[in-house]
Amino acid sequence: MIAEILADCRAIVAQHHQQTRTDLLRAIDAALAAPAPRWTEAAVERIALATEIPVGTVARVLTRAEAEASVGPDSFDLLAFLAELMAWQAETFGPRQTVAGVVDHIRRELIEVEANPADPMEPIDLLNLAVSLLRLAGATPDQICQLWRLKFGMLQARTWPDWRTADSDRAIEHDRSAEPPTQPEGLADFGLLVSFPDQSPSFVHGFEAGMIWMDLRDSADPFDLTMHSANRVLATRIASHHGWNVTFRATEFEEWTTASFARGSRPALTSIDGGRAATPQEPR
Repeated sequence: MIAEILADCRAIVAQHHQQTRTDLLRAIDAALAAPAPRWTEAAVERIALATEIPVGTVARVLTRAEAEASVGPDSFDLLAFLAELMAWQAETFGPRQTVAGVVDHIRRELIEVEANPADPMEPIDLLNLAVSLLRLAGATPDQICQLWRLKFGMLQARTWPDWRTADSDRAIEHDRSAEPPTQPEGLADFGLLVSFPDQSPSFVHGFEAGMIWMDLRDSADPFDLTMHSANRVLATRIASHHGWNVTFRATEFEEWTTASFARGSRPALTSIDGGRAATPQEPR
């Protein structure tokens, strides 16, 4: 597209501006042939004057011509570019960058995309921010390419409605009726698959411990509960307090375990010489 615009400029100059056309033709030809042309303000103004195209438009066209020339199809290495971009992001935004911060930036960029739908640089900002999210998730350049290709294959395999009958200003959703469950088999039974505003382990485990406390307080019959493996010590303490025994079984997911709770003996205080000690007490 950039080359076509410049070629059109060249044709206008050749046809309508005989006196200055030699110098201008050379300048425009440079954008088509040079690997990395550099344009002075004077050159931009001369081309704008000769072609009757606004200076700002000419400057944007030539700037993009430079970018196109420097990342041509024969020289562009996507993996190397992603590595360079991700290294720059890490250095520029530092280790404190968060998903929430990137998402906030994406919201702002979406507004700019809506305001300038014909400007291709706005969606590029979104691509850069998407790379930021992937970097924060721990993905490498090679993994990003693999995931991108995998996702495209998933899109191709889906069933899509006829775009002719769809609202052009609304998202076109694929047909989900024939899709298998999105969770791994058995995962839907796990009891704490909830997204929390605070995703810290201490918050999630504390919330889960509260659920276990209420279940043991209110239950009379033995029951099984799927819980975080990291919460086993706390679950054992809570069970002991309420007079329950608990055993744990591993699941196919390392971070989850199945706890089996059954009524047991509950410690009670009895008087002994020299103080008090806990002795077993039958369940009431």
